[in-house]
Amino acid sequence: TLGIQDVRQLITGQVPGDLIIARDLAHTEVPWLDQEERIEDALERLGPGGYEAMPVVDRKGGSRLVGILRREAVTSYYNKKLLDRIAEP
Repeated sequence: TLGIQDVRQLITGQVPGDLIIARDLAHTEVPWLDQEERIEDALERLGPGGYEAMPVVDRKGGSRLVGILRREAVTSYYNKKLLDRIAEP
């Protein structure tokens, strides 16, 4: 397990970069969303962990990655829809 000191040493160049690979720093327990799920589901899953993005997968296609959904895109879309609804006569 890597600690903050390990990462700090890597950043400052005190540890050769080839000793650590992407898998060593990757978060493995991240929320994900099926491409057919609602935007509200995305907001619920992004909220608790403070994640800025989540993978979107196609569960029917063997959980193939279809893209990345950013919190900014979700909240921007959601806010636009709310404003549109308020502006309706």
